[in-house]
Amino acid sequence: MSLKDVISTTAAQQGISKAKTKRVVDSVLAAITANLSAGESFRFPGLGVFKVRDSAARVCRNPQTGGTIDIPARKVPKISFSKSVKDVVRNPPAITAVA
Repeated sequence: MSLKDVISTTAAQQGISKAKTKRVVDSVLAAITANLSAGESFRFPGLGVFKVRDSAARVCRNPQTGGTIDIPARKVPKISFSKSVKDVVRNPPAITAVA
């Protein structure tokens, strides 16, 4: 599913225009991004927690040349999904065919 599909589906379910729905979705994504860039976490009930974690500096090997590469420490975004999301993914609900 693409972002366009999410916007179309949400607009149809809520009975509002796609333009308004896109503005709302864009503002939610902007809020998440702003919190992460400030180093804060963002809790999205029913979905999970978006957070920033530190990745330590390390030395890796370049597979093409065999030489070593120094990778500096950095911050990386991470999401921890909620138990309800994990349960649905692990045990999807049965889909019944409509005749």
